[in-house]
Amino acid sequence: MSFRVSSEQCRARIRSVSITSLAPTLSVAVVAVLFGLLPAAPALADRHIGPPVHAPEEAPTGGTPVTGQVERPVSAEAGGPAHSTVVEPDGGALSHPGQTGAEPPERPLGFTESTEPAPVGEVGAVPAPDQVALVPVDRPVGTVFPDSAFGSDPFPPPGAEPEPEPEPEPDLGAQALEHAKSKIGTPYRYGATGPDSFDCSGLVQWAYQQVGIEIGRTTYDQYEEGTAVSRTDLRPGDLVFFYSGPSHVGMYAGDGEMIHAPSSGKDVQIVSMSGYFDDHYQGARRVV
Repeated sequence: MSFRVSSEQCRARIRSVSITSLAPTLSVAVVAVLFGLLPAAPALADRHIGPPVHAPEEAPTGGTPVTGQVERPVSAEAGGPAHSTVVEPDGGALSHPGQTGAEPPERPLGFTESTEPAPVGEVGAVPAPDQVALVPVDRPVGTVFPDSAFGSDPFPPPGAEPEPEPEPEPDLGAQALEHAKSKIGTPYRYGATGPDSFDCSGLVQWAYQQVGIEIGRTTYDQYEEGTAVSRTDLRPGDLVFFYSGPSHVGMYAGDGEMIHAPSSGKDVQIVSMSGYFDDHYQGARRVV
């Protein structure tokens, strides 16, 4: 006499066999873990609890398992070795660790089961505190290195004198102007070169002599000194010339003004270059 067993009855029978076969092992493992006799229960990882997971459906091209599916065949005999297989995306299979006949899976790069720290520089390794080399640096905490520090040591040894900052180039034209200002109120006298009286070119010549620079005596000679500059580029100390020839000279004092020895009966003074002198302006020269 033949009879048929439904799939649901088959699953129920397998589930009953699996749970019955696991009951003794599960009880022993739980007691052992609670009393600290076992660090873990690896045997449980090799047992399948619950309904079986069917193998993936066959692909239309001839039986290649569907990527990402898991099959866990259960031994027909209770208590027999269980075996689970994970299907990889490329169709290969990787056996679960601890199964009979299965090759152990490869460890991740840099993985080590040793309690010794892995060498410094190895992928996945973390150096132990005693492996970190401390390099002594004789610098204050929070030191900021300026751009100029590259190529030289900005921190001289203790007791060493710091290098002095380079002094800016002296502005001799501005210094000559200050000497000319010191003669404000000195009377004009034709042909005089100071220090008690001056004509226009004599005042300019004397002021530059005070900073060690010799220039020509007359306005014609002084108009050939240095380099020509535009009126919009004037700097204090530049020579400014007026009238044809030119026949008159003064020193630019900044802010559109000049200092000069004007004419007979007048003293050395600072005046504006606008208005009257605009109409007679001839040019300017920079001596230094």
